[in-house]
Amino acid sequence: MATIHCPECEDGDPCPHHHLYVIQLRDEIGKLYSRKSGKGYLYVGSTTVSVEKRGKSNFTRIDGSYVDPDVLYEDRKLPVEQQKWPEDGKWKYNTRSIPKIRSYFLEYRTDLVLYDNPIPYEKNDPGKTERFEGRLADKLRNRGWIVINRVSRRRDRESN
Repeated sequence: MATIHCPECEDGDPCPHHHLYVIQLRDEIGKLYSRKSGKGYLYVGSTTVSVEKRGKSNFTRIDGSYVDPDVLYEDRKLPVEQQKWPEDGKWKYNTRSIPKIRSYFLEYRTDLVLYDNPIPYEKNDPGKTERFEGRLADKLRNRGWIVINRVSRRRDRESN
């Protein structure tokens, strides 16, 4: 059966294409930015696996344990020395933006993915997905969202 993010992916069996996704972050992330958003804060990303698998990896420790995003959100309110799951390098997936996703994850916003998933991989155009990701981030910014994403990180710094 298809997943909510891709008609070709199935639970536990992703399709061979790329995918875009949008995550709405909790409004509390606004304290990190000088420019505030009336609409909210989003993370726009892409993945070569299913969105579900990528999402689960974001909240999985190296030892294989999964931490529920709501439980992790509450843990992050504690002082760092009291947190059960700090940003200690013992997460399965680590990038520059992932601590913000782990700390402020609210929900996936499939309604804001303005392109159809999957995005077929084209060997002669390896940057295609990243361009779609950047365009999606720009379109959402133009609609009033504050958007965090790796493709247009420079613009994020300039706009906040």
